[in-house]
Amino acid sequence: MRLIIAEKASVGRAIADVLGVKKTETGYIECSDEDATIVTWASGHMYQLADIDAYTAPTVPVSSKTGKKIWRFDELPVFPDKWILNKTERTKEQTRLIEDLIGKADVVVNAGDPDREGQLLIDEIIWESPNKPKKYLRYWANAVDKKSITAALNNLRPNDDYKGLCQSAQYRRRADWLVGLNLSRAYSITNHKFMNVGRVMTPTLQLVVDRDLEIENFKPKDYFVLTADFGSYKGTFVPGELQEGTDPEGRLIDKSIADEIIKKCSGADSQVIKYTSERKEIKQPLGLDLADITSMASAKHGFSAARTLELCQSLYEMKFQSYPRTDSKYLPENQFGDAPLVLETVKRLCPDLASAVTRADTSIHSRTWNTEKTTAHHAIIPIATSDNETSITQLGEDERKLYELVCRNYIAQFYPPCEVQKTEIVNEISNQYDFVAKGTQMLKEGWKAVFSDPEDDDKEEENAVLPALQEGDCVKCVSVSSKTKKTKAPPRFTEGSLIKAMTNVYQYIDDPEIKKILKDGDGIGTSATRASIIEKLELKFVRSEGKYIVSTEEGRSVVKAVSPELTSAVTTALWERDLGSIAEGSAPEGFENKVSDFVLTEVTKAKEDYKPGEYKGTETKFKCPECGKPLYSKKFDWSCECGLKLKKEMFSYTISDKDLENALSGKSKILDKKFTSLKTGKTFSGKIVYNKEKKALSVEFEKIEANSKYKCPRCGKGLVRMESRVIKGAFWWSCSGYPNCKLKFKDNKGEPMINEVSK
Repeated sequence: MRLIIAEKASVGRAIADVLGVKKTETGYIECSDEDATIVTWASGHMYQLADIDAYTAPTVPVSSKTGKKIWRFDELPVFPDKWILNKTERTKEQTRLIEDLIGKADVVVNAGDPDREGQLLIDEIIWESPNKPKKYLRYWANAVDKKSITAALNNLRPNDDYKGLCQSAQYRRRADWLVGLNLSRAYSITNHKFMNVGRVMTPTLQLVVDRDLEIENFKPKDYFVLTADFGSYKGTFVPGELQEGTDPEGRLIDKSIADEIIKKCSGADSQVIKYTSERKEIKQPLGLDLADITSMASAKHGFSAARTLELCQSLYEMKFQSYPRTDSKYLPENQFGDAPLVLETVKRLCPDLASAVTRADTSIHSRTWNTEKTTAHHAIIPIATSDNETSITQLGEDERKLYELVCRNYIAQFYPPCEVQKTEIVNEISNQYDFVAKGTQMLKEGWKAVFSDPEDDDKEEENAVLPALQEGDCVKCVSVSSKTKKTKAPPRFTEGSLIKAMTNVYQYIDDPEIKKILKDGDGIGTSATRASIIEKLELKFVRSEGKYIVSTEEGRSVVKAVSPELTSAVTTALWERDLGSIAEGSAPEGFENKVSDFVLTEVTKAKEDYKPGEYKGTETKFKCPECGKPLYSKKFDWSCECGLKLKKEMFSYTISDKDLENALSGKSKILDKKFTSLKTGKTFSGKIVYNKEKKALSVEFEKIEANSKYKCPRCGKGLVRMESRVIKGAFWWSCSGYPNCKLKFKDNKGEPMINEVSK
């Protein structure tokens, strides 16, 4: 009997469908093939590394609150001599089933997802099983369509061929454990509060904090853009290296000098000192890796990184597109011949793209087809399927949007390059001032025709077509105009741009040698983990403001409290490079020692910084409304040394930093249906204000405008018609002077029954 262990049930069922289903049981499928195959599956990691307490002495005191061992420097750092794996509680039954099946099998096949985590996930089941396989093979497929599955089944290789991939995942997990658990405890003890730090999470948080601080400290400055009118075209002034009145970026910032240039150049003769006009090709875009599709989905559809990965995974499992957790932008040559079938599938599934598919030329061989540049995976592409395998009705709206992005990129590979005529003219006035005119004329749209809203890196030029001139020609400058602009701060990160920053982290490194090394690496995190890292940050350390990601006070306090070596992307990026080398077969010796040395150094720093005392919270930018001293943020409140405490939750609504800022400044706004009645469970609107008398935050309920037609017989104020919270569609009337006047009246077809006071 042959046993195939897939990473998840959907993939297992797809494999079984290709082999032929004989019988479906709970947790596995018997197949009708000649090898008497049984297909079963895991459900995420079936084993987890034991917690740090498993490696500490039983004599460590236990907390009376949690029942767990207390955190002390005495036990830190912890470096396990032998790593302990525990069965995941939720999957114990399926794990036992797989172990029994392994004992009955002649051949066991690892069909984990085609990446290092997929390799480890199945391998660790084999390691921990009391039964060992007689023969252990590896199945490898980047898609779950019939053709891909058949090819993978016909090309099973010894599992040992993927030993490096498993070791890479194993050492990655251990590094995360050593850094995360040891240093979270060490810095929590030092700072008298829980501080969650991580090998990848903390450097990523530093990227966000740095960007936010750069924006907050940014001071816009005026600069002047001078435009010369040469009659049939216009040119922009480009300051020379020795030009006075410019900033380090070469912008003209001195108005008096700008005015002087305008005066000297307006009406003067100029000489053409440079003229170039050449036909250029803009090649087809490379294929999409996960970072690309995440960035595109964020920009075009506002999808979060986690949502994009979820959609990609769903499309993969439903046989619409290839494996999503890829860092490759290239495709293997052996798939080039599949293009007609793939395009035919796209045409069937996406009627809006039928015209674009019809015009595609499958003989065109773009630069994306390059076997040598593919990794364990290739770029994300649509999959060729038959009518009965996939139907567009299977997809939700978001899945369709994402699938279309992938399809357009693939179709574009079979269109010719875009061709443009690029012209540049440099006019010099008074042997001193250069004005540059650039023009781009579209000659052949090529692949850009596939995109309804293409993102072109080339900015639109003011002059589409420039006149034909020669160097030495004399052209009169009719006039020069000036436009005042302001320097801009860099944009805040979105989830898509943060994923890109993690991938290309070398761009944020100043050291040229390190920058060069990291440019050829994989950045921080992997294509499979970056979205989940951002999700973890969003629990506490960053928040969403529209499509942007902004660091919280808690997030800033973490990067401020820990050492620069822990927040730096350099260390973890270099480790990621080492893990990549291990995956490719390099010996892992020395890697864990490198991580352990780092952890030991960081724990030592934390110990040296430790000072006994009570935790008063994280200092915020907010001032106490009573005494003016800083407010400190704790888990459940903001507090001041003077004794003031402001709750962080009211009526099941969590009060944000922005809400507090508005309340303290008197600029609170109505929050629509954000508050929930503890008695009725109904939501209502109101605004959070600071109550000076009660020295507390309170909710000011949204006031309903009183009806001026009906007056309260007791106080003379207008009455308000209210809907019953008990009986839907029933109404009653209340005095708008509530709570000073508490009279209520029954309702009769929209009018208050003044003579019948409701009890």
